[in-house]
Amino acid sequence: MVDTKVRILEAADHVLCASGYQGATVRAVATRAGVNKGLVFYHFDSKAGLLDAVLERYYSEHLEALTKAFAASGTVRERLHRVLDGYFDFMRSHHRYSRLVAAVIAEDPNRKDEVRRHLEPLFTWFDAALAELAPAEGPAAR
Repeated sequence: MVDTKVRILEAADHVLCASGYQGATVRAVATRAGVNKGLVFYHFDSKAGLLDAVLERYYSEHLEALTKAFAASGTVRERLHRVLDGYFDFMRSHHRYSRLVAAVIAEDPNRKDEVRRHLEPLFTWFDAALAELAPAEGPAAR
């Protein structure tokens, strides 16, 4: 049986993508998850907390997929190809991810910093991965 918190997250993902943050309601999430509204608040405190949790799940899965692809052995070229393949595979299998991020920013441009904060681990990972491939300074710097 799927954990209640996971069911709520999956329901929130669907509702947020279908209705946008402003149009989404905790009641709609609860209904889709088959739980009462109080249980949603028990696990996530607020609609904003729910959005953060949905985004965080995507960001951590994305980071994990890229890290696995880059960590495998092979030449730099082979590893980079695996990262690109991993990126596109992730985006194909998580098609709501980019839609949700774009919708959050489109609905409220003031939330860019929030999205940027969530993406920071990915930027940090890319910088660290590129450090293996490119010098820190000069014309070929990362």
